Amino acid sequence: MSISKKVILILLNIIFLTVFIFVLYANETSFGFNWRLKQMNNSKWMSSFISQYFFVASTLLAIITILAILVIIFYPRTYTAILLKDEKGRLNINQSSIEGFVKEIILNDGYMKNPKIFVKVYKNKMRIQVKGEIIPRVQVVEKTEVLNQEVKDGLREFFGLNHKVNLQVDVTALSERDRQKSLRVI
Repeated sequence: MSISKKVILILLNIIFLTVFIFVLYANETSFGFNWRLKQMNNSKWMSSFISQYFFVASTLLAIITILAILVIIFYPRTYTAILLKDEKGRLNINQSSIEGFVKEIILNDGYMKNPKIFVKVYKNKMRIQVKGEIIPRVQVVEKTEVLNQEVKDGLREFFGLNHKVNLQVDVTALSERDRQKSLRVI
């Protein structure tokens, strides 16, 4: 999450928080809390039930807002590209190039038909998710471990990336074998 998005979300949450705190302030006597705050004049239509509801609702919303602010602050930033600097120059590696690289490894191995690859890049690690139809003749667990090692080695050797790689393979279906119809000669 980018810094500007975090700032905007935090400002929105602070606005919500001020509203909730105002409702807490207005209804603090409904549960017998004696915080010795200046008591506000309540309308005649506002019974004790409504003020208790406002107090409980605003307390819960204030807690949720504080938790949301903490989540926004500590949410890891995702990157669309990885910048590699060297004494010879700079190289930007986009997510699409990593997706294409992983797709080529899978297609060359004959592991899956029509794989869909999703890549999320963080500061020092990346998460690669592969979804697709698996070919039935392949042992899934062993091939996944081999694929994981091939992807890590390939990213390190080809791109020069030293990120921690988390590879997740999701099998959506079993691919039926392509059976060729044999023609009968009569």
